[in-house]
Amino acid sequence: DSLRPFVVHTDAFDVRVLGTSFNINTEQSEKVKVGVVEGKVSVQLNNADNKILTKGQMAYWQHDSLAVAALDHSRLAWLDQVL
Repeated sequence: DSLRPFVVHTDAFDVRVLGTSFNINTEQSEKVKVGVVEGKVSVQLNNADNKILTKGQMAYWQHDSLAVAALDHSRLAWLDQVL
């Protein structure tokens, strides 16, 4: 619903869902990550730096910056009930 977007707020950044399947990892407060399994999300850092991620990409916050990399699929094993 474009009038009521789904937004996940973390200590590091906000993630706005744009129709997708995604994972957010906040286990390490110094390195918060979001990975896109399907679709896309918008990741915004401090109301300034905004990145659009698509399938197979991840963004991570570390030392006050936002970086984009290839998705680490090993971190998503729980989706297939593999622990």
